[in-house]
Amino acid sequence: ETEIFLQKGQQQKALANLQMVIAKEPNNAFLQCAIGTVYDILANPKGKSGKDTTKPAEYENYIAKAFEHYHKAVDLKSSNQDSYYNALYNLGALYHNYGITLYNNSMAKATITELAKKQKEIDAKSMDYYKKAIPFLEQALDVKPNDPTTMQALRTLYYKTGNEVKGKEMNDKIKGTK
Repeated sequence: ETEIFLQKGQQQKALANLQMVIAKEPNNAFLQCAIGTVYDILANPKGKSGKDTTKPAEYENYIAKAFEHYHKAVDLKSSNQDSYYNALYNLGALYHNYGITLYNNSMAKATITELAKKQKEIDAKSMDYYKKAIPFLEQALDVKPNDPTTMQALRTLYYKTGNEVKGKEMNDKIKGTK
């Protein structure tokens, strides 16, 4: 039933279903990750074309809940490798995407004069989230060593955070798996 709600774009109904089940099974890593995913979808809605639409008023709350549930899923470390990988990857991706959103929102709101003053502060806030993403994506890569999506995400983050050596290593690894 939850899957049907998600397919129909009825995230709130899916969330209600998952919350009923998780109340009975709070240590179920798969369910924690599923709830994190629903909050992630609620925070980052997509239009029919698949492109991002306007963030909802509850964006920060949804993001906080997604972080909370993804962290629980990672901490519970599912014995199912696919489930564990998904929790790690989704948490890393959420940190990365949140860093991008913070950066874009701050840049959009800044005037030219403010921009010069705030550029370092804006970069630092985003950089914190990029750096938080890396260990989760590295662990995800440990679970699925040749996953191209994870390798590409890590390469991007290594370069964004100024780690040219690891960025080049990951780039070489990507080329070696093609």
